[in-house]
Amino acid sequence: ICVGAIIMVCTIIPLSIDHGWVSLEGCTRACISIPWLGAMGFSMTVSALFTKTHRINILLNNANRLHRIKVTAWDVAKPMMFLLSVNSIVLSVMTALSPPAYEMIVERTDSFDRPTDIRGQCNFSDSYAYIGSVCAVNL
Repeated sequence: ICVGAIIMVCTIIPLSIDHGWVSLEGCTRACISIPWLGAMGFSMTVSALFTKTHRINILLNNANRLHRIKVTAWDVAKPMMFLLSVNSIVLSVMTALSPPAYEMIVERTDSFDRPTDIRGQCNFSDSYAYIGSVCAVNL
Protein backbone atom coordinates (compact mmCIF):
# COMPACT_ATOMS: atom_id res chain seq x y z
CA ILE A 1 0.00 0.00 0.00
CA CYS A 2 2.78 2.41 0.93
CA VAL A 3 4.82 1.70 -2.22
CA GLY A 4 1.77 2.41 -4.40
CA ALA A 5 1.04 5.62 -2.52
CA ILE A 6 4.65 6.77 -2.84
CA ILE A 7 4.65 6.06 -6.59
CA MET A 8 1.35 7.90 -6.98
CA VAL A 9 2.68 10.90 -5.03
CA CYS A 10 5.77 10.94 -7.25
CA THR A 11 3.46 12.11 -10.06
CA ILE A 12 3.98 15.60 -8.63
CA ILE A 13 7.62 15.60 -9.73
CA PRO A 14 7.01 15.47 -13.51
CA LEU A 15 4.10 17.89 -13.08
CA SER A 16 6.56 20.48 -11.77
CA ILE A 17 8.96 20.22 -14.73
CA ASP A 18 8.78 23.02 -17.28
CA HIS A 19 10.73 24.33 -20.25
CA GLY A 20 12.59 26.85 -18.09
CA TRP A 21 15.11 24.34 -16.78
CA VAL A 22 14.65 21.22 -18.95
CA SER A 23 14.64 20.80 -22.74
CA LEU A 24 11.39 20.24 -24.65
CA GLU A 25 12.31 16.56 -25.01
CA GLY A 26 12.70 16.32 -21.24
CA CYS A 27 9.34 18.01 -20.76
CA THR A 28 7.72 15.56 -23.17
CA ARG A 29 9.23 12.64 -21.25
CA ALA A 30 7.85 14.12 -18.04
CA CYS A 31 4.42 14.33 -19.69
CA ILE A 32 4.66 10.66 -20.66
CA SER A 33 5.60 9.65 -17.11
CA ILE A 34 2.57 11.33 -15.50
CA PRO A 35 -0.03 8.69 -16.48
CA TRP A 36 2.49 5.90 -15.82
CA LEU A 37 3.20 7.00 -12.26
CA GLY A 38 -0.42 7.82 -11.48
CA ALA A 39 -1.93 4.63 -12.92
CA MET A 40 0.68 2.23 -11.61
CA GLY A 41 0.69 3.78 -8.13
CA PHE A 42 -3.09 3.78 -7.96
CA SER A 43 -3.40 0.20 -9.15
CA MET A 44 -0.75 -0.96 -6.66
CA THR A 45 -2.58 0.72 -3.80
CA VAL A 46 -6.06 -0.44 -4.78
CA SER A 47 -5.00 -3.97 -5.66
CA ALA A 48 -3.15 -4.31 -2.35
CA LEU A 49 -6.31 -3.30 -0.50
CA PHE A 50 -8.38 -5.60 -2.70
CA THR A 51 -6.11 -8.59 -2.13
CA LYS A 52 -6.21 -8.10 1.63
CA THR A 53 -10.01 -7.94 1.52
CA HIS A 54 -10.13 -10.95 -0.81
CA ARG A 55 -7.97 -12.98 1.56
CA ILE A 56 -10.23 -12.20 4.52
CA ASN A 57 -13.30 -12.97 2.40
CA ILE A 58 -11.92 -16.42 1.51
CA LEU A 59 -11.21 -17.17 5.18
CA LEU A 60 -14.62 -16.02 6.38
CA ASN A 61 -16.54 -17.85 3.66
CA ASN A 62 -14.87 -21.10 4.66
CA ALA A 63 -15.14 -20.50 8.42
CA ASN A 64 -18.57 -22.10 8.78
CA ARG A 65 -17.15 -25.41 7.50
CA LEU A 66 -14.83 -25.43 10.53
CA HIS A 67 -11.72 -26.59 8.75
CA ARG A 68 -8.38 -24.98 8.15
CA ILE A 69 -7.85 -23.10 4.87
CA LYS A 70 -4.47 -22.11 3.55
CA VAL A 71 -4.42 -18.98 1.42
CA THR A 72 -1.05 -18.64 -0.26
CA ALA A 73 0.64 -15.47 -1.36
CA TRP A 74 0.13 -16.56 -4.98
CA ASP A 75 -3.66 -16.69 -4.42
CA VAL A 76 -3.78 -13.07 -3.39
CA ALA A 77 -1.09 -11.85 -5.81
CA LYS A 78 -3.06 -12.82 -8.92
CA PRO A 79 -5.39 -9.77 -8.92
CA MET A 80 -2.47 -7.41 -8.34
CA MET A 81 -0.45 -8.94 -11.16
CA PHE A 82 -3.48 -8.82 -13.46
CA LEU A 83 -4.14 -5.13 -12.82
CA LEU A 84 -0.50 -4.15 -13.15
CA SER A 85 -0.05 -6.11 -16.37
CA VAL A 86 -3.21 -4.70 -17.99
CA ASN A 87 -2.17 -1.18 -17.01
CA SER A 88 1.32 -1.78 -18.37
CA ILE A 89 -0.03 -3.05 -21.68
CA VAL A 90 -2.45 -0.16 -22.16
CA LEU A 91 0.11 2.46 -21.14
CA SER A 92 2.76 0.90 -23.40
CA VAL A 93 0.40 1.05 -26.36
CA MET A 94 -0.42 4.67 -25.50
CA THR A 95 3.27 5.55 -25.25
CA ALA A 96 4.01 3.87 -28.59
CA LEU A 97 1.03 5.09 -30.63
CA SER A 98 -0.05 8.46 -29.25
CA PRO A 99 2.13 9.70 -26.41
CA PRO A 100 1.29 12.93 -24.64
CA ALA A 101 3.45 15.83 -25.77
CA TYR A 102 4.63 19.02 -24.15
CA GLU A 103 3.49 22.14 -25.97
CA MET A 104 4.27 25.79 -25.47
CA ILE A 105 1.42 28.28 -25.75
CA VAL A 106 2.05 31.96 -26.38
CA GLU A 107 -0.15 33.95 -24.03
CA ARG A 108 0.82 37.49 -25.06
CA THR A 109 2.96 39.16 -27.68
CA ASP A 110 4.47 42.62 -27.83
CA SER A 111 3.97 45.21 -30.55
CA PHE A 112 6.61 43.48 -32.75
CA ASP A 113 4.75 40.15 -32.47
CA ARG A 114 7.39 38.62 -30.19
CA PRO A 115 6.14 36.37 -27.39
CA THR A 116 6.25 37.98 -23.97
CA ASP A 117 4.33 35.37 -21.95
CA ILE A 118 4.76 31.69 -22.76
CA ARG A 119 3.03 28.89 -20.93
CA GLY A 120 3.89 25.22 -21.28
CA GLN A 121 1.54 22.32 -20.73
CA CYS A 122 1.13 18.64 -21.46
CA ASN A 123 -1.23 17.84 -24.32
CA PHE A 124 -3.14 14.62 -23.65
CA SER A 125 -5.75 15.09 -26.41
CA ASP A 126 -4.65 11.99 -28.38
CA SER A 127 -4.35 9.89 -25.22
CA TYR A 128 -7.85 10.27 -23.75
CA ALA A 129 -9.03 6.84 -24.96
CA TYR A 130 -6.06 5.11 -23.35
CA ILE A 131 -6.31 7.03 -20.10
CA GLY A 132 -10.05 6.31 -20.00
CA SER A 133 -9.44 2.59 -20.48
CA VAL A 134 -6.85 2.60 -17.67
CA CYS A 135 -9.39 4.30 -15.41
CA ALA A 136 -12.05 1.77 -16.38
CA VAL A 137 -9.73 -1.16 -15.60
CA ASN A 138 -8.78 0.28 -12.21
CA LEU A 139 -12.32 0.94 -11.11
